[in-house]
Order: sequence, then C-alpha cells, then structure tokens
Amino acid sequence: MTLGLFLTAVHEPFAQQARNARPLRTLSVTNQQPAIRLTPIRTIGTLEGPPEYAFGQLDEIAVDKRGRMYTYDQKDHQLRAYDAAGKFVTKIGRRGSGPGEYQGVVGIAVVADSFVAIHDPGNARITLFEPSGKLYRTISELRATSWGGASFFADNAGRVFVRIPVRRAGADPRSEGPGVNIGALFLGFDTRGRLVDSIPVVSPKLASAQTRGFYLMLAEGGHLAFRPEPVVVPAPNGSMIAGTGETMRFTITPRTGAARVIEQPWTAVTLTSAEHDNWEEWATYFSKQEDGRFTYAIPTKKPAYNDIKVDLNGRIWVSVFTTAEKRDIPPRAAGDKRPLLVWRQRATFDVYSATGSLLGRVVLPPLQGLIQVTGDQLFAMGKGPDDEQIITVYRIAGLKQ
Repeated sequence: MTLGLFLTAVHEPFAQQARNARPLRTLSVTNQQPAIRLTPIRTIGTLEGPPEYAFGQLDEIAVDKRGRMYTYDQKDHQLRAYDAAGKFVTKIGRRGSGPGEYQGVVGIAVVADSFVAIHDPGNARITLFEPSGKLYRTISELRATSWGGASFFADNAGRVFVRIPVRRAGADPRSEGPGVNIGALFLGFDTRGRLVDSIPVVSPKLASAQTRGFYLMLAEGGHLAFRPEPVVVPAPNGSMIAGTGETMRFTITPRTGAARVIEQPWTAVTLTSAEHDNWEEWATYFSKQEDGRFTYAIPTKKPAYNDIKVDLNGRIWVSVFTTAEKRDIPPRAAGDKRPLLVWRQRATFDVYSATGSLLGRVVLPPLQGLIQVTGDQLFAMGKGPDDEQIITVYRIAGLKQ
C-alpha cells in the first residue's frame, strides 16, 4: 500500500477516534513527594584525549534499556555508539547520500533494543542500523515528515514512528472539535520497512490568548519566554501525553479506552525583578534584531510547566518552572552582542507513573539538561570545567520504576 493510499484509508477513522477521546476520568494528586537522590556514576566527554570522547555539538542522543548510548555530533556529522559502561564502540555510517549514509540526523530511536533508527530528512528516509554499525534497512520516500521535539520515536512493539503534517481537503485542521487541533499523524513502520500503524496528534487548545514570544534553548532545557504552549509527546506504549502548562494539568490518551486527566494543586511562581529584567534584555535584543517590528513582553508569573518527556519505563517527566538562581556564566566571546542569561533555574521534573500517579520530584544539578532515563539511571548533558560538553550518568534512589 502506498503512503497516499494508506492516509486516505486511515485518516477518517483516526480523526473520529481523536474527536471521541474525551477525558472521562480526572485523577487529583497531592504534592507530597518522597526524597529522590541522584548519585553520579560516570561521565563521558573530554576536552583533551581520544576524539571519540570529545563532543563538539551533540544534537541528538538516544539511550536503550541496557544503557547503551548513541550520539550524533553536528560538528563532524557523525553518529557514534557507546556501551553501557560509556566506552566508545564504533562510528555508525557517515555523511552522504549513499546506503548507510545521512545528510543529517534529527532523531534517533532504539527499536526493540536491536536496531538504531535515525531520521534523515535530508535524504527523505529512515535508516536502521545494527548496534555494531552494520546497515540493516532503509525506509525511503518520507518527504512530508516534520522534525524537532518529539517527532521520532520507537514503541514497545518494535515499531518506529515519524511525524507528518496532515491537512484535510476543505477543512481547517484547527476546527476538528472543541479544544482540539488535528494537524499531524505519527506513521509507524516495522523493521521490515512496512507501514503498519498511525497515531493522530491531537494538540490541546490554549485557554488564554497567546502573544508573541521568543524561544531560548538553554543547557537545562529551552522554553518560550514564560509563555504557555501546547505540548504533545508520545509514550512507548502508544499513548499520547498532552497539555499546555497553563495549570498543572495534562491528559493521557491511550490507544484504546478512556483518556485520563491528571491534575495537581499549583501556585504560579513569580519572577523576581532581577530575573524579569534579565529576560527583558533578551526581549530588547530580539526586537532590535527585527528592526523594532515586534516587541516582546515578559510575563510576571511563570507557567506550570514548559515540556513533558516520557522515559523508557513509560514514566512521565513534567518539566516544571521553579524559582531561578543567579549563576556564574562565562562572558561572551568578543563581538557577540547577545545578553548573558545569568538567572537560571535547575531542570526540575515532577515524575508520574504511566497511569498518572505522582512518584516524586527530581532536580538536576545546575546547568544540566535531561537526556533520557531508563530504570534507575538518568542521563544528563552539561558542560565541564573547560566548557566542554559532557554527559553524566546518575543513579536514581527513591524513584519507583
């Protein structure tokens, strides 16, 4: 079946399913959280030493359930494999358009702990490698795919999914139903390259009017200058997790059965005057970059959260906003006119089970961002003493699996 025929066949039923997937049960959870501790067990990355341990600009990182890690470095356009102890194993593929090559990698997924799948929109394909680096299969003709955020993932059934935009003839995709917006599908392929599944992407609607904002990508995670935005992320079991961050509330929509709303008591964090002024420096900078055509106002209060991640055990990690702390940030290079953002908050996550039970809160060390979690191991990325990129693996104590 061709891609076009497949979409014609499945889009209407899945659109109907999305419209019918109204939350039927709300779970209210308390903010009582057990003590969760992170203990560093190893660090990968060096400024001096073998080049396979020197990271230039890591754009994509994936971890499998065994703790093996796969990285794509934008500086040398190279995919690398590391074992569960952090030891370099091999380079995988290289830049190019031939078999086993890639123009760029904008998503890595580990399929059934047996294959490493990469999304390569430059060559309009998905490529699967064995962990040894051997080419396994290429899935071609994916010219309508999107990327960024959670647009590429593998499920527990050994299928790899890529997100594509969908537009229905004669209909505005924003009018599919009250409070929802269908504008994309995840297409699922098995390891033989066959198109076997699809999942609708149903975006929640913001309750408040959205004003113009700017996005800063920080070491601890990026966000839209304290403005709520719709978040939709897939889980390994095929569920979709969605929310806006306007309150501490999100919805878990399984493949079958009723959707579930998870809600937690929440009080908005107020920006201090120093933090607000620091962000206003960035607002002024972006306005000047655009010759004053746009202005940006920084809110006085922070949303509940700015992102959601799902780990390899299916636990839901909600990236919450907290009080910022002043950090010692190295000065810009000569000629770099961008402001320094010195008021930063630690990456902080309220962690829930796959069904929405609150498990606790995890706080990363300063200026580190979450990569992935499997079992009791957490992978984070940050900077070393000489500003080199490093990956630190922590042991988590006190968090249920």
